[in-house]
Amino acid sequence: SVRLDDFEPSSGQSPGEVISGVLRALRDDGVKEDGTLEYGGVETLLKFTSSVSSLASGEKNPVAIAQFFSNSEYSVLFDWDQIVFPTPLRPSMDGTKAYQTTKLRDSKKNEWIKVKWGLSLRDKDKDKDGKWLIDTVIVTMIG
Repeated sequence: SVRLDDFEPSSGQSPGEVISGVLRALRDDGVKEDGTLEYGGVETLLKFTSSVSSLASGEKNPVAIAQFFSNSEYSVLFDWDQIVFPTPLRPSMDGTKAYQTTKLRDSKKNEWIKVKWGLSLRDKDKDKDGKWLIDTVIVTMIG
């Protein structure tokens, strides 16, 4: 099995595998009981972030991103304990973009949160299959 800190973008991955792998990496992040901040999963997320993502702008500081996520609706990315893919992946007509809705159960709030993902196929010039990278992650509070 692949260790999560070794999870890197590669041409064999489907959009769903990218989303699942990034979510598994993020699940261990956030502020711990002793007050320390874990952010290794955010570093994994940044590896899978495309150049058009708002996370890619700025300095890509994993500590700052982890602090922001911890104190916002994005905390569900750290605190989830169940994941559901309620609808099939929606690819674009040309096959270079994909949209997926996930529902995450927030273990701290005991409620389901909808998270919408947008991905794009990148680096097709370097690698005939390209790699799926994340363009957008949108958390909507209503499950």
